[in-house]
Amino acid sequence: MDTSYIKNVRVMLESRRDALSKRVHNRNAIAVENTADVMDEVRLAEERDLATRILEREFADIRRVESALTRITNGTYGFCLRCDETISLNRLRVMPHAAFCVNCQEAAERDGAREVSVHEDVISSLVA
Repeated sequence: MDTSYIKNVRVMLESRRDALSKRVHNRNAIAVENTADVMDEVRLAEERDLATRILEREFADIRRVESALTRITNGTYGFCLRCDETISLNRLRVMPHAAFCVNCQEAAERDGAREVSVHEDVISSLVA
């Protein structure tokens, strides 16, 4: 893989990580408020639940980006974490944080979506 491409990916991933970090540090949407009206409380609880789900998704995105940056540093970026085959450049262009080739990603999704994130977290902790 071309070193200038890797440098561009690193800059893009660092920028994405920084933007996500700013968003997750601004958690004002998860305020607990009490109101006298039951309907208002229900609405506020739904808004908190939505804000929490968004926050969880953004933290997961940060972990994926950090993992990709670690793989760049270690020289393993662009190789599937399951089969060690090269991840296609087209896939990396669309999803620069991809940790798995298409076949392994599909297999992991068939086996259960949770396996992908657990496997990536385990690999990240071993590499770090």
